[in-house]
Amino acid sequence: MALFLDDAFDRQKEAMSLSSLSHNQLIRLLANEPRNNKAWIEFMRRYQDYLAGVIKRECQKLGYKEGLSRLDDLLQDIYTKLFRNDGEAFRTYRGQFENTIWPFLEIVAIRVVYNDKRRTDADKRPRIARDVAPGRIGDVLDLFPDKNAEDEINRIMMTLAIEECLKRMSKKLRHSIRDIRILKLYLYDGLSAESIAELPEIRLSSQSVFRIIADIKARLAQCLGDGEE
Repeated sequence: MALFLDDAFDRQKEAMSLSSLSHNQLIRLLANEPRNNKAWIEFMRRYQDYLAGVIKRECQKLGYKEGLSRLDDLLQDIYTKLFRNDGEAFRTYRGQFENTIWPFLEIVAIRVVYNDKRRTDADKRPRIARDVAPGRIGDVLDLFPDKNAEDEINRIMMTLAIEECLKRMSKKLRHSIRDIRILKLYLYDGLSAESIAELPEIRLSSQSVFRIIADIKARLAQCLGDGEE
């Protein structure tokens, strides 16, 4: 009986230890010990309700009733995506900023919902939120010269890091709303400086737009390199 109680206490102690880990500590544990089943269980316990909420919200937004009826399947698709290749997603995860795990998981869940809907309805291809335009991948990679970031998970992490830097930058730019919108039109929508200049809300020459893009890209490179913009 004493041995049984000791074993139960050890299991309880281990569970308490896992639950006390920070988000980044848990992700690092999964990256270093991809076969740690108790860590995977803690991951699902901690984030499953949040992921389910994102799935429901996106399915409702898209009017995707099939997705709402397949909530458990979509959750499993998310776990499969994250756990693939012994948790490769966690080995490439870089939580530069506090609580990065939440927007990271949100984007993964959104992509799973959109991809599932696209398979169900091949004629519709909704735009994935916060996705870098294909023609601008090279620009983003230039901002991360030390990272081989062409895979999907790394692109998600790059986008999150860029968004955080733009948020910081908005406090110091004189025309922050306009200038950051210009950068996003260039980076996410793939518009050229000439096309952006033609938009009625911009009211700048193409040369001015080009200079703004170049300036913010330089600021981003500094922010992403050392955490300051």
